[in-house]
Order: sequence, then structure tokens, then C-alpha cells
Amino acid sequence: METLIENFGPDLYQNACAALKNTNWKQAKELFAEFLKDEELPEVLEKYAWAAWWLGEEHETMLSRERAYAIYRKNNDSLSAARTALWIASDYLDFRGDTVIANGWRLRAQRLLQDQGLSPEHGWLALQFGANTIESDQDPEKAIEHARQAVRIGRELGVVDLEVVGMAMEGLAMVSLGNIEPGMRLLDEAGTAASTGEVQELYSITWTFCYLIYACERIRDVERVEQWCEKMKELSLRINFRFTLGICRAHYAGALILQGKWPEAETELQESLTDLENSRSPYIVESIARLGELRRRQGKLMEARKLFEQVAFHPIAILGKAALFIDKSNDFQTAGELTEYYLQTLPCANKILMIPALELQVKIFAETGKYAPAEKVYRRLKAIASAIDTLPINGSLNYTGGLLALCKKNYKKAHKLFQEAVYSFSKCSLIFETSTARLGLAKALSKLGRNSTAREEALIAMASFTGIGALNGIKGAKKILGDLENSTDRKKVYFENPGTELTKREVEVLRLVADGKTDKQIADVLFRSVHTVHRHISNILIKLNVPSRSAAVASLAENGGL
Repeated sequence: METLIENFGPDLYQNACAALKNTNWKQAKELFAEFLKDEELPEVLEKYAWAAWWLGEEHETMLSRERAYAIYRKNNDSLSAARTALWIASDYLDFRGDTVIANGWRLRAQRLLQDQGLSPEHGWLALQFGANTIESDQDPEKAIEHARQAVRIGRELGVVDLEVVGMAMEGLAMVSLGNIEPGMRLLDEAGTAASTGEVQELYSITWTFCYLIYACERIRDVERVEQWCEKMKELSLRINFRFTLGICRAHYAGALILQGKWPEAETELQESLTDLENSRSPYIVESIARLGELRRRQGKLMEARKLFEQVAFHPIAILGKAALFIDKSNDFQTAGELTEYYLQTLPCANKILMIPALELQVKIFAETGKYAPAEKVYRRLKAIASAIDTLPINGSLNYTGGLLALCKKNYKKAHKLFQEAVYSFSKCSLIFETSTARLGLAKALSKLGRNSTAREEALIAMASFTGIGALNGIKGAKKILGDLENSTDRKKVYFENPGTELTKREVEVLRLVADGKTDKQIADVLFRSVHTVHRHISNILIKLNVPSRSAAVASLAENGGL
């Protein structure tokens, strides 16, 4: 090759290579194209293909790689042909979503490498097989085998890129198996190595970051998602790579949706759709599925269903449609069938992706009075979630347990679990989840006879839902407030002394006193003046013939009013 380059312009070739290294993709492509006018050298075709790949030009990328492959085969250069075949396999997936053709090229590369000595190509082959098992087959156990093989080859040959991407893949696989702490340690280490100049190839950095963000999103670690997405966005903008920018925006939008930052999520998703349509169109499913989930939470149910139908095979869409059937018509049967289908498509080892389905399954069983299977699923969910121990997962576990307890009429347990869910969700600023848990808490409080506190929780939830534009949430809060207003079972509380009774308003005031609220806070909750609250408390003390507020609270508790 050196002789040919000398004959056809070493300066031109060196300038093209320099442009490629400096991420000036357009200039590199033009210079390599100029060089290729004289003769098609497979090594130059490979580099030309990389320039086109970074620019998102499907036709030019695949044409030049397949041409390079044909020349390598003609020259009996099996190692180079195998390397090229691997990236052609990747192209068929990234640009066209053709899994069958991609697998054919991958198998061709495997056969070409059979009689070759150990090389980096063996490591990249292992990573491609691993990527297929964890991304398409959702089989983390097999992915770990491939990832560790790549790491071993990388260390043996001194190829840091193989080691780092292999570590990231193993980390994601371990997280998927429920081994959160060791998995996240591997991912954080790989992410640090990728972002500090240890790896040589830019695609190794983006590959590593993608796995990091996938793992963070799966365990709902929104803080980690934000930090690594920001890092990846910086890189993507610097090198002008729309593919990773689009993927990053889609996953970052998932975190924004959880946090109730819906206008920002909308912006990220729309920009993600544009980025991916213009670079790697098969991946727009990630943006569409998350946009559907955003619409569902907003209460725009028809829009949500249309979006989910476009990507019906996507996990978010399957569970999103199940939730829609409940949100729209309480169709628990169809929701249950979709949830069961989702679980059947997952290997048993992939515990993390089971979590959202198990949460929904508990709700479906509990709401339809099937308490035994609900308890069984809840125990399974608890076993998985306890190993993760992030605030969002803990909050979700407590919320799900609260729903089950509420349906079983264990109101004290429901109250406790909903309280813990509100704390966990609010601690990590998940507005929609916090408000949903508050509605559950309001229901439990109402069943315990604590209508004033229930009303307060429902009002707070309604204000939060209104702030983010969650129509179904607002509707749910209004229903609870209406039920509380129409409630007749707590208008009066009777005491042992004949003729002693408190009005509904007096009981509400006294319950708020029991909750530790000041007169000013009670006035705010009841939309009354502080003077009116003083008068109610004075009447309560006279009626109960007690000297203090604490004594009045004790009397109310003794007579079942709390």
C-alpha cells in the first residue's frame, strides 16, 4: 500500500487521514474521494467509509465498505475482510434495521477469523455478538460471556478500546441481572476511561456512553443519567455526530419525563427525532416510544396510543399500551394480557426490565381482587428492587405495596407505604410519581377517617398535576376531593358523655391539630381565617370539657376520631 500511496500522492493521503483524526468528516471524505479517483485501494475505501459513516451517509458508507471487502477477499486478506465484514454487519443494523442480513455478515466474519491468530478483530467480533444478545435478545448472561472475552483479548493485545467497551457491556449485563453495585462500578470505570483519552477510537467512546446511559435509565438513576447524557451531548456536538446526539436526547428525555420537566422533554424528543431520521432512522423508535409515554402521562391518551402503535414491539410501548387500557377504560383484562406478553418475551435472567411490568401486574391483580397472585408478584418485585436501592425504585416499590394494601383494605399499612413513596419520589424530584403517590395517600387517609389531611394531600397533588399539565392526574385529584366533600360518615364524632358531639368542621380542625399544624396552617388548609380557627378550638375545648388542645386530641383518639 505504501508504494501505491507514494505514487498517487502521499500528501493528499496524509491530509485526508489528518482530517479524519480531527473529526473533520466532510473534508476527510472529499480528500479520500480525490485519492480514490486514481485507484480503489481497500484501506482507503475503509477510511472513506468511516468519514461517510460519521456523516450519516448510508449509501456511501455501505457501498465503499462492501467494495473494500470484495477487494480484500480477492487479495486473500482474510483478516482485513473479516474486519470490514464486522462493520458492514453493524451498518445493516444501524442504517436499515436488517437483523438477518447483519447476522449473516457477522457469521461471515467469524468464519474468516477461524484460522487467524489472535487479533483485535476477534475482540470486536465478541463485542458485536455481545451487543446483539444484550440489545436485541435481552439476554444478559450470554452478553457477559462475550464481553469478558473482549476484555481478555483487549488486555492480552494491549487494545484499550476492547477492554473499555467490554467492561461497559459487562456492566450493563450485570445491572440487567440485578447485580447493581458491581455493574455500575464497571460502567462508571469504563465511562471515566472513555472520557479521559484512554481509548483510541471515537466509536468506542460513544458505545461505552450508550451502555452507561441505558443502565442508568433502567435503574431510574436520574442523577447519573443527567450527568452522563451531558457528557455525551458535549462529545456529540463537538464531533458533529447526530446519531449519538439523537440517542442521547431520547434517553435524557426519559429522565426529564420522570422529573416532570415535560416541556424540556418534548424539546429533546423532537430534536432527537430529527437527529435520528437524518442519521440512523431505525433508532427513531426510541424517541417515538418515549414521546408516547409523555403523552400518556399528560393524559393525551389518543395521541399516546397512536405513537405506541407506531412502535408496537418496543418495551416502553407494550407497557404503555397496557397502562393506557387502565387509564382510559379500566380494561384490566387487556392490560394484563399485554403485561404477561411483555414478561414472556424476556429471558428470566433479565430482572431489571421486569420491574415496570411487575409493578403493573401487581396493580392489575390487586384492582381485580386477585390478592394471592398480587402478593406473589409483589414479593418477586420486592426481591429484585431491594438489590437496586435507589430512591425512585424504592418509591415505586412502596407505592405498589400501598396500592395492594389499599385494595385489601389494610388502610394503616397503605398509609405508611404511600407516605414512604411520597418521601422517596419527592426526594429525587419526580413530580408525577410524587403526586400520584399523594393521591394514594389521600385515599388511605380518607379510609382512616382523616378527611382534612386527605383533602390537603389531594390539593397538593392537584396543584402539582396542574403545574405539569397532567390531565388524568387532575381528574383523579378532583374525584378524591369530590368524594371527600360528599362524605357523610365523618360529619360528627360522638363521645361517651351524653349530648357531646363535634361538628364535621370541628373534627377537621382537631385532626389538623393532631397532625401538629399551627392555627395559621389550619386556616390555610381550610381556607378560613385564623380567628375562625381560634373560635372552633375554643368551642371544642368547651364541648369536651378539657383544659388543652392535647387533651382534646387524646379525647378524639379515644373515641375513634383519628
